[in-house]
Amino acid sequence: MTQRATTWNRYELWRAGQLIKTELELFTLQWYGLSEFSAMLHDAGFPQVTIDADYRAASTRQKAAGCGHSRPPATEIPHPNWPARPSR
Repeated sequence: MTQRATTWNRYELWRAGQLIKTELELFTLQWYGLSEFSAMLHDAGFPQVTIDADYRAASTRQKAAGCGHSRPPATEIPHPNWPARPSR
């Protein structure tokens, strides 16, 4: 699977129907898997990485009323080179 995409972005400045200026930008986007990105964060010095999924913001009415919402529990992904954490 390709984890990198490179494209050109074009920005145009138009005034009164006339093209005034054009700029081109080379843009590269890199994708990372969860374990791969977690390992990068650990290597950068973050001792604990937590990944949350399926987040949904509460509606304005729920927020005003102080109502919460449920979501799945966070998943901690251990660094591949570190020993497993002892269970609590």
